[in-house]
Amino acid sequence: MANMAPTAAAADPGHPRGRWGLLSVFFTIILYGSLGAIAWGRQSGWTADVAVPPAVNALIESAWGTMLRMAPILQVAVVAQVLMPAVRRRPKLLSYEMCLDVAYALQISFMYLSFLGVIVGSIVWFLQARTGVLFPSISDWPHYVQVGMALWLVDFLVYWRHRLSHHIKVLWPIHAVHHSSERIDVLTTTRLHLLEVMAGGVITIYARRYFGMTAEAAASGFAIYLYWNYYIHTNVRIRHPSVLKYLLVSPFAHRWHHSNEESARDKNFGVVFAWNDWIFGTAYYPDRESNGYGVDSSNGIPLEESWWQHQLYPFRVWARAWSERHGSRSLSAANKALTSD
Repeated sequence: MANMAPTAAAADPGHPRGRWGLLSVFFTIILYGSLGAIAWGRQSGWTADVAVPPAVNALIESAWGTMLRMAPILQVAVVAQVLMPAVRRRPKLLSYEMCLDVAYALQISFMYLSFLGVIVGSIVWFLQARTGVLFPSISDWPHYVQVGMALWLVDFLVYWRHRLSHHIKVLWPIHAVHHSSERIDVLTTTRLHLLEVMAGGVITIYARRYFGMTAEAAASGFAIYLYWNYYIHTNVRIRHPSVLKYLLVSPFAHRWHHSNEESARDKNFGVVFAWNDWIFGTAYYPDRESNGYGVDSSNGIPLEESWWQHQLYPFRVWARAWSERHGSRSLSAANKALTSD
């Protein structure tokens, strides 16, 4: 189901759909860049006297926070990718693919300030109100122990959620968006369908609260997980040697998860701790780099390089499957009626 030979053509800026996709991505970047500039102006006092509605101010602060959080990561990752690339190729700089990935990096700010964020918060509140806290005493443990536990918990849950998204047919079209990139690098990290972001938010936020860790410890553990996720998507020539490869996931190992080679299908689901893959039989650690990355279009629906097309893709796949299933039932009933006569 996952990681087969890429056949979907990337959107070309010269194509009408590609041009509209390029314009929409640039519009998103300009919008968030403007909001970030306004936030910087407000913090520096240049625009402090300008009246801004609370909702707009929240969006400004969120966009600015996203930029501040990602800036050091991108600076280090980009330099590392230039100095020691694992896969040598034409850089993404100022390409359509780069703009699309940047838009994905910024979409989370919008999501959690929209009705989608309200849905995530409501589901977590509903679950927590009916289950309470499993281990209330954990909040009294040393902070660093709680951070380590939060990191382990998030990574363990993500391993199984990630694995199920590859093996359950109805979930794969959602996760396929993340695998649509054929040039894996640090910006690929946040290329996620909104439904996957929402599901991940519900699972990780609820689990951290359910296990009783303090908000500070949970946030620290998740931050480590998030930064490690950026690290393993970076196109750098790093593979963990000896015992370390059984303990921590490397960029080399995770690139094989994105591989389109048959031997690597449904392998290396871990993000931080590699032992999950080794224990549960999904580890794959060959001696070479993969020959290619991406997903296939064996279902007849191409996964085109467009944010809008990515969001619509699961619904198109589900609609096709539903139509084929019910259509075949109708045809079978008609054939039975004809033969009975």
